[in-house]
Amino acid sequence: MSEGASIDLVLAEQTKLTATLLNTIAAGCVVAGIITPLVGIALGALQITFDLRLAVVFCALLYVSGTLHWTARRILRRLGP
Repeated sequence: MSEGASIDLVLAEQTKLTATLLNTIAAGCVVAGIITPLVGIALGALQITFDLRLAVVFCALLYVSGTLHWTARRILRRLGP
């Protein structure tokens, strides 16, 4: 394997790792910021009511998560077919 091909493989793996990191952070935002509080409210473990402020936080976390996931997909597109 030539040195150029080796460098290409390393860059491809680094690109995949970066995309995986962003996607993992996106999933963490959804789990920690949306799913966990909703389960806590449903089970009565959290004594908060669903109000406008909570809805805004949920929407913001969905937006952040979606943006991170979209960015990860854009990064992976650099690898080509």
